[in-house]
Amino acid sequence: MSKRWRLERQIEFIKIADRLKSVIRSNRTMDGSRLENAAEHSWSAALMAYILAEYSNEKDLNVPLVCKMLLIHDVVEVEAGDTLIYDRKGIASQWRREQNAADRVFGILPSDQGEEWRRIWREFEASATPEARFARAVDQLSAVLANYFNNGGSWREFQVKKDEIIRTNSPIHSASKSLGKYVMALVSELTRIGRIEK
Repeated sequence: MSKRWRLERQIEFIKIADRLKSVIRSNRTMDGSRLENAAEHSWSAALMAYILAEYSNEKDLNVPLVCKMLLIHDVVEVEAGDTLIYDRKGIASQWRREQNAADRVFGILPSDQGEEWRRIWREFEASATPEARFARAVDQLSAVLANYFNNGGSWREFQVKKDEIIRTNSPIHSASKSLGKYVMALVSELTRIGRIEK
């Protein structure tokens, strides 16, 4: 394989990943002015991971790996689309759609990088390592913060009740007790002021 071929494959992947800017999510930005796209969500989550890593339950968290997971975790959405975490019908087919998309999208990269990125993506999805758990916690926290700061946002729009929000976000505790408590406080506050249903 020539260096030129390798570079062309990497540029092609970058071009495909750029399409994340056009994948519109169900969550609004924190100011509530518009729906966010998957690229800015991934960037924001990676930034949050660097800032909030000190709250991880793990002392020796590999923060660069967490950020790498967050930067690539939604790349598959260029083909599979975004699935709202509260959409039961969409969730039922999400893994199959995203697995197929991962094979195609990461398959564009040179084989060594493609395999590495596919492995990291699967690690994130499996949530079996401290890094994957923290990455998923921050991914969920990103949506919680957006919904909190825009007065219930997509939770209100999709009529998601408090118990479902708590149940869906409970895995945050397994990665960070501090962030988990913080999320519960935000949800309780929105419930108290009537922005989400009991």
